[in-house]
Amino acid sequence: MGFLPHIPRAIMDWRYYFCDMWSIKKITHGTEQNQYHWHSYYDLPVFNAASQLVVAQRVNFANRRPVPEDKIEIGIIDVRQMDSWEKIGESRAWSWQQGAMAQWVANTNTIIWNDRVDNQFIARRHNIVTGQQTIIPYPIYAVTADGSVGLSLNFSRLNGMRPGYGYAGISDASALQRRPADDGIWRVDLSTGVAKLIASIADLYTTIPLWQRLPLAAHRYFYWVNHLKFSPDGTRFTVKYRFRVLNRSWREQQSFSLTGESTTGRCQYLVDAASHVLWKNSSQLYLWRKDGFYLYQDGGRRLQPIAPLEVKTNSHLQYMPASPNQFIYDQPYQKEIPLYQYDETTGHRELIARFKNHQPAKGEFRCDLHPTFSSDGRRIIVSSLQDGGRQLYLLERN
Repeated sequence: MGFLPHIPRAIMDWRYYFCDMWSIKKITHGTEQNQYHWHSYYDLPVFNAASQLVVAQRVNFANRRPVPEDKIEIGIIDVRQMDSWEKIGESRAWSWQQGAMAQWVANTNTIIWNDRVDNQFIARRHNIVTGQQTIIPYPIYAVTADGSVGLSLNFSRLNGMRPGYGYAGISDASALQRRPADDGIWRVDLSTGVAKLIASIADLYTTIPLWQRLPLAAHRYFYWVNHLKFSPDGTRFTVKYRFRVLNRSWREQQSFSLTGESTTGRCQYLVDAASHVLWKNSSQLYLWRKDGFYLYQDGGRRLQPIAPLEVKTNSHLQYMPASPNQFIYDQPYQKEIPLYQYDETTGHRELIARFKNHQPAKGEFRCDLHPTFSSDGRRIIVSSLQDGGRQLYLLERN
């Protein structure tokens, strides 16, 4: 890190504002006025193609579960201006961990976010230049790089099974079914709004190897899907297939990760007990599995561990655009969260920043950093409780 090991921690705190490779600044304020800001999940494109605009969410309360009447603002931040905020809409379909899934359609002036109208979850597609807005009759989780296709899931079921990720306001029609055949993953044509159920929760169960399925029969598990992610070329996707016994702690949930064809939904088993699965390219994925991060071939073959001497806890790990041998990672779920950069070629690790005051550190209302790159790899956005409330911080590469 460029410092002698005996230098006291207090002296090193100035690196929060500037380190060898990154400068850091707070770009939203309002904690004292109960105005909190955060961005969507760390694998979503929250920067526009020019890496200058960030789509984010604003809310006026904290540390309680959203109710159907709660709404948030959707807005755009110009990172070149301090306290920039341009409201473009609202949402009544959101969660603490992933917001309204607000994201840019690549290489366009269009943003998609989820909302609720009457008794239906929808997605709004909004052009920030023309102001034109269209409604897609399904909530959208993931979008292909060309913006033509989206993946959708049942956010009502997700809300009941994993609070903090689903949406309030609509009851789950399949809540009493353990493995519904009419619920699962929908493929949505974003130009027409036409959707097709391509992989049901019942069908996905059969993709799990028999030796893995047999022990499940001893428990009354309820199953659901989460974390849908397209491969960079849009031909494949990943899905977390999760299950738990109702009325028990969500910490007792288990999961399998699957990959599937984006046109047919035919899925295959990837690995069990995986977390934070991301595509490195269109044929390889990386994920946390029990004791470390690993690189996998699409299809399930494990290739190699990722920095096993450095990354020892589950984290949000992101490879840098245009720098395939470098990545950043945090150490979440604690009061003080460090963010590091690691070079696989040299084995060098650099501390980028430490973000404090992350309380609660775990649970539904926690605030993860969810570090997200701009497309040029020169900027990172994080959400942090550094000043006591959710606000956005910009990291820029020097």
